[in-house]
Amino acid sequence: TATKAVILFTADGGETWETRHTTDRLEEWSWKISFPTPDTGYVSVEAAKQTHVLKTTDGGLTWEEKLVEDDVRVQGIGFVSSTDRDCRHSSKCTPLISS
Repeated sequence: TATKAVILFTADGGETWETRHTTDRLEEWSWKISFPTPDTGYVSVEAAKQTHVLKTTDGGLTWEEKLVEDDVRVQGIGFVSSTDRDCRHSSKCTPLISS
């Protein structure tokens, strides 16, 4: 079955869950999550077509979708801080998503 990427939230240790974001496209799923600060967080969206990253700036209450360059596939995401990026292992040292 086709899936959509979903962000869920729990405040009671997993007894109940609330949907915070669902993507509109089929054939993708939420893959890795990173919160470099308590408010700023990112989720990579694994997809059969275009790659997206979800970003929150309010601790996960709301999420914004950001398209990654067409020729880039994201399988995970992680940050050292909310502003720095590490280009040591990249042939393209340009931002893949806007901030």
